[in-house]
Amino acid sequence: MTARDAARPANPSADAGKLLHSPAPNSIGAPRSVGSPSPLGWRFTAPLLLGSTLNPINSSMIATALVGIGIDFKSGPEATASLISVLFVCSAVAQPTMGKLSVIFGPRRVFLSGVAILLLAGVVGVLAPSLEVLLVSRALIGIGTSACYPTAMALVRRRADEAGIGVPGRVLGNFSIAAQVTAVVGLPLGGVLAGYLGWRALFAVNIPLAVLAFTFTLLGVAKDAPLQSRGLGALLAMLDLSGIALFTGAVTSLLVFLSSLTTPDWWLAVLALVLAGLLMWRERRARSPLIDVRMLGRNRPLQRTYLRSILAALATYTAMYGSSQWMEQSVGLNAATVGLILIPLSLTSIVVARLVSGRG
Repeated sequence: MTARDAARPANPSADAGKLLHSPAPNSIGAPRSVGSPSPLGWRFTAPLLLGSTLNPINSSMIATALVGIGIDFKSGPEATASLISVLFVCSAVAQPTMGKLSVIFGPRRVFLSGVAILLLAGVVGVLAPSLEVLLVSRALIGIGTSACYPTAMALVRRRADEAGIGVPGRVLGNFSIAAQVTAVVGLPLGGVLAGYLGWRALFAVNIPLAVLAFTFTLLGVAKDAPLQSRGLGALLAMLDLSGIALFTGAVTSLLVFLSSLTTPDWWLAVLALVLAGLLMWRERRARSPLIDVRMLGRNRPLQRTYLRSILAALATYTAMYGSSQWMEQSVGLNAATVGLILIPLSLTSIVVARLVSGRG
C-alpha cells in the first residue's frame, strides 16, 4: 500500500471512479498525448474545489456571528451553539450517505443536487424569522455541502482513470489546502460580513457561491453515464438504511452528551456506545455497508490519518469558536473587529498548508 492509497478519503464514493459505468461521451478514454490539455485542468477542478470549500467555510463563518444571532432571537449561548452542532451532525451523517448515493446515481448528479440544496439553504437562512428556522437552514447547509467533497473526489478519480493516469499529488494537495484554508479564512470573512452587513449575510453568501458552482460544473464536468434500472429493494439494500439510522443515533447521542459536560447526562454516553456497537455489528454483516468497518480495521495508515484529523480538528475548532466568542463577549469587541484580528491566523494557515501539502 502506498502513502497515497492510505490517505485516500474513507467515503464510499472514494472508489466510485472504479465502480461507475463507462466513460461519458465527452470524457477522456485514452492516455493524453504530449501537448494536449490536462484532463485535470482548472476548467474541470475549479467547480469541484469551490464545492469542496463550502462545508468548511460555513462551519467557520458562523463563529463570529453567534453572539449577534443570540441577541436578535433573544437566545442564550447553549441555544445558538446548536447552530454549530446541527451542521456537524448533518455533515457526519450526510457525507458517507452522499458517497453511497454517488455510486448509485452518479457523482455529478449528486454533486449538483448538493449545490442546489445549498442554494435553498441560503434563501431559508436569509429569510429565517426564528432560531428554529435558522436551524433548518444550517441542517440543509450541512446536507448540501456534504455532497460536494466525496463526489468531487469520485469525479477526480474517475477522470484520472479514464485518462489512464494516477491522481496527481498536486491535485489532492489543492483540495486539502482549499478545505483547510477556507475553514480559517471563514473567520475573518464571517466577522466582516456580520459586522458590516449583519449575520444574515453569512447565509446570503451561499446563494451566489451555489450558482457559480452549479453553472461551472455543468460547463466543465462530464455527464454521468445513463442510470441503471434497479428495483426498489436493490436500491434500499445499497443505501443501508439500518446503518444510516444507527450511525445517526450514535453521532447525535455523542454530540448532545458532549454539549452538556457541565451537567452530563451519562445515559447519552451509554446510548452512544451501545449504538456504535450495534453499528459495527450490523456493518460487518451488511452486503453494502455504509461504513466498511472491516477495511477500517485492517487499514492502520488510514486509522492514523483519522486520529490526526480528529486531534487537529479538536484543536482548531476549540480555538476558533472559543477565541472569537471570548473576544466578543468578554472583551467587548464587535464581529468585524474580531474578524480583522483573526486575519494573521488565516494568512499563516495559507502559508503552512502550501508548504505541508507538497510533502505528503
